[in-house]
Amino acid sequence: MLSHIRQGATLDLLDKIGVRPGMSCLDVGCGGGEVSRELASRVVGLGMDSAQLEIVRTEAIAKKFLNIDYRGADAAAPPSSLGRLDVVCARFLLCHLKSPFETLSRMVSCRKPSGVLAIEDCDFSGHFRHPFSLAFDRYGELTVEVMRRRGGDPYIG
Repeated sequence: MLSHIRQGATLDLLDKIGVRPGMSCLDVGCGGGEVSRELASRVVGLGMDSAQLEIVRTEAIAKKFLNIDYRGADAAAPPSSLGRLDVVCARFLLCHLKSPFETLSRMVSCRKPSGVLAIEDCDFSGHFRHPFSLAFDRYGELTVEVMRRRGGDPYIG
């Protein structure tokens, strides 16, 4: 649901950084594959969850995105076999990591010298709702607590 809500902003970001067909792109922490499909000129999507990677592979094929390569890998250690890329991006990844700046540094090293690094992340202090919703407040509390217990930073964005 979050990816659908944020899709417009993500598309605007990809337009602003100039993503176009023929560029080599890396979607680090690709999750459900939405950003990978938007980047679909030539994308490598990295994720740790093998079950989710299989789902996004199947979805990509069903939607005729045949040039996306989803790989299992740790976001903190992208494979060196990728070479240097035109675009390296991550959406809602750094907030979950124990060492986000180390991961960010590795992402920078995956770019070509003229390449672009694009990061979208969350800041849970900016959440609001109207009208009041106890369930929404509880969702926020639980999400922040899970991120913190796993060593992440729910306010990194």
